Amino acid sequence: MTKEGIMPSLICPVCSSALKQTENNKSYTCENKHLFDMSKQGYTNLLLSHLKKSKHPGDTSEMVFARKEFLNCGHYEIVSNTLNQLAKSYCKNISHVNYTDLGCGEGYYTERLKNILNQFSETTACGIDISTPAIKSACKRDSTIQWLVASAFHIPVSPASQDLVSCLFFRFDAHEVSRILKTDGILICANTGANHLIELREHLYDNVKIDKSEAKITDEARLEHIETVSIKHSLKLTNNTEITQLLTMTPHYWRVTNDKKLALEKLNDLEVNLDIQLDVYRRTKAP
Repeated sequence: MTKEGIMPSLICPVCSSALKQTENNKSYTCENKHLFDMSKQGYTNLLLSHLKKSKHPGDTSEMVFARKEFLNCGHYEIVSNTLNQLAKSYCKNISHVNYTDLGCGEGYYTERLKNILNQFSETTACGIDISTPAIKSACKRDSTIQWLVASAFHIPVSPASQDLVSCLFFRFDAHEVSRILKTDGILICANTGANHLIELREHLYDNVKIDKSEAKITDEARLEHIETVSIKHSLKLTNNTEITQLLTMTPHYWRVTNDKKLALEKLNDLEVNLDIQLDVYRRTKAP
């Protein structure tokens, strides 16, 4: 790191030249004079306007707050712990780990994994999300992590610079991930299984569809599958606040009718099943 919280492998989203801090440490600039200011909260916005699909892309402030409160209660701690153990097993012999979390949200998994890595290695960590409210919230977790508003499909990170990349519950571009990983670098991604939160979905929909997302990894991306770890876990929610937070942090919040939302808000307890798989890939050498 050039200073605490600053990752030296950032590139300009306009021209892909290396980004460096200005003398006042308040902005980034490249050799072509493209300038990006750091916010007072500590993050940098590297999301170009033509890459936005809406005026305010990504999770809203309401979704971010719900996810933060829900995750802080430890409901998904089993997911974080499993991720952390996998990362530790693959990175334990690296003296300095460069780590990027794509679709980092409000930073729960990013911060916890960075703290684990710091137990045995010097770590440079970066969290990237397209949602400004999410990144603003993440800044409050750990100021030593480089937080960026940016597109995970145009990652503003240098080629072959990262030892570890994580993509949790997030559709990503495998070729972009491969580009920023070092040879033998590790990708860990999380996807939901068919029965994930099925009890919640049964309350929301008359006909429950199979809810399964998979990362599309092709041979051309040079990402070799190493292992899969499945998480099957029962989660008991004992009050309406937690149930509402769970709904608000999922895409279902935007898909269901207000009547279904109101009916769910009347529940005071709900047991749901987590059905999640973590897949580990290694970046192979170029042919």
